[in-house]
Amino acid sequence: MTEMPKISVIVPTRNRASFLPRLLELYRNQTWENKELLVLDDSEQEDENFKHLAKSQSDVKYWHRSQKLSIGGKRNALISESAGEIIAHFDDDDYYAPNYLSWMHGEMKTNHADLVKLAGWFALHQESNTLGFWDTTDFKSAHHIFCGTEDLQTKEEAFSENALRSFLTGYGFSYFYKKSCWASTNFPDRDIGEDSLFLEQLNTRGYKPQLALDTEAICLHVIHKGNTSR
Repeated sequence: MTEMPKISVIVPTRNRASFLPRLLELYRNQTWENKELLVLDDSEQEDENFKHLAKSQSDVKYWHRSQKLSIGGKRNALISESAGEIIAHFDDDDYYAPNYLSWMHGEMKTNHADLVKLAGWFALHQESNTLGFWDTTDFKSAHHIFCGTEDLQTKEEAFSENALRSFLTGYGFSYFYKKSCWASTNFPDRDIGEDSLFLEQLNTRGYKPQLALDTEAICLHVIHKGNTSR
């Protein structure tokens, strides 16, 4: 187990009951054996179906809170209940290939990093059924805008300085880090930008992040009308 530390996959969710069975399947398909799945749901009503599925599996835990929490608050609550040495974020609406956890752990080990996140990934604009690849380190090439509530667009104007920063540090769907990072600094209590602020705080404390390009399609970020990604 020293070669295969326990990975806690955490999922904050709200009003996504239809996505959770598929999420469980993606987790089950992971080739990394030493793992657990923790889901915190603050929907108006408890998901009885997923609660039943979780009860039958010792490595899956599901909690429901009737009070609405921020995404940062839910991440903190989940990590506080986790048993793993490493924390992996799964978004409930994205696709993670079976080798995802193994690949991310390999990046962490090879680069002696404390945190790994994708700096480039495949994305699907669901409304137009368009597949793209976003390299967040490339600021000069032509870009398109994938947004769930908008048609596919070409981006004409230059990126702002704040946008460039958030591209590199945000998009927490691919965060993979040592639990000791969280012990040093928690996620801020907010819904947007909590991931960027978390990583930037780690930078100031001397932790080493690794930005990785997903050229092997270990993950697919899905852009649809119910999410906030753009």
